[in-house]
Amino acid sequence: MIIFLSSGPKKTLFLPFVELFGIIQQCSSPRKLYKTPIFSYFMETKTKRKETNSNANGTEELKLGKNIILVGFSLEPVEMIVVKKIVGHYAKKISEKVAYEDLKINLRKIEKAKTFLHEIEASAKTNKGILAANATNNNLYTALSGALEKIYSEAEHKERTARQEK
Repeated sequence: MIIFLSSGPKKTLFLPFVELFGIIQQCSSPRKLYKTPIFSYFMETKTKRKETNSNANGTEELKLGKNIILVGFSLEPVEMIVVKKIVGHYAKKISEKVAYEDLKINLRKIEKAKTFLHEIEASAKTNKGILAANATNNNLYTALSGALEKIYSEAEHKERTARQEK
């Protein structure tokens, strides 16, 4: 796979994906990587594709695919890539257990001293009811995985009990 990057007028660069990944690994901070001119074109094209809406609370809604909604996820583009991968992984796992109409994930940051607590509230609407879970952690990714893992476990449990009733 070859990726086209542009860092300004008449400066173009064709990089195989492996080389681009090497550049990412060599950079000490994701923020520094995003601010480098060679990487800015790639990140700008990635962020233009998302659909965002603001609701009555002033929080931003981001729709991924047909039925996944992220609320309050105003993060750096590098962090959003990881969040999308985690959500996509669990969405696939949950859909294998139960068919859901939509998966809604809310992020709320709570400032505690000098750090932030990330509170994740996730819910999945299914034809059999609503699966809901929440998790709080200092690490955003751990909180997100924890909440989605709880929903997956609940979906697995509902599937198992429905099988036993038959």
